[in-house]
Amino acid sequence: MSGLFDFFRAGGVFMVLVTLLGLTGLALAAAQLALVRRLDLAGVAVGMVAATLLAGATGSLIGWIHVFAAVAAVAPDQKLLLLGAGLSEGLTPTLYALGWVLLALLPLALGLTLRANPPGTRA
Repeated sequence: MSGLFDFFRAGGVFMVLVTLLGLTGLALAAAQLALVRRLDLAGVAVGMVAATLLAGATGSLIGWIHVFAAVAAVAPDQKLLLLGAGLSEGLTPTLYALGWVLLALLPLALGLTLRANPPGTRA
């Protein structure tokens, strides 16, 4: 459990934004699957999935800015070590956002497939 908390904390404040956008995208994708014939939420769900990925990428860029600022202030023999550790930690929000995107794409793809090919019809 500590590893997951450390992973979340390493991503910074953008992890909260990614979580909120990811949950919203997943909920919209699930609603698209459940209400396939009554409601078309595909555009909004895809927009939330894209916003989730964008928030993760923004969090990574902000993290990298902090890493390069920190690297500029250390001794030359420590720069490579700090840069390697910082860049890998800076990718945490993007990795987390990608997980949410993959979770939301499954029900979204199923909902869009069922919408295009309703059960009981022949293709």
